[in-house]
Amino acid sequence: MVSEKGIIVWHDYSNSPESTRWNVAHAIWKGCPDEKKAGLRAISHTLCAAYLPFEIKSSERIYPRNPGKGYEITIRKSEA
Repeated sequence: MVSEKGIIVWHDYSNSPESTRWNVAHAIWKGCPDEKKAGLRAISHTLCAAYLPFEIKSSERIYPRNPGKGYEITIRKSEA
């Protein structure tokens, strides 16, 4: 890394926001020095993971996530 404050972002860490590519996650874990592993994070709602050299508010990923809202759609045949 160029700077102690630098971050690293890995794209394609997952196939979808809910589907981790475990071979990529394993490679990131194995390539990261032990003293830096606490800074590894998956970025929610993306295909990315990141190394952050600072603390952030984070939580465990829970999937599937339901949006908490429901929608109703009515489809009618036009009389044209």
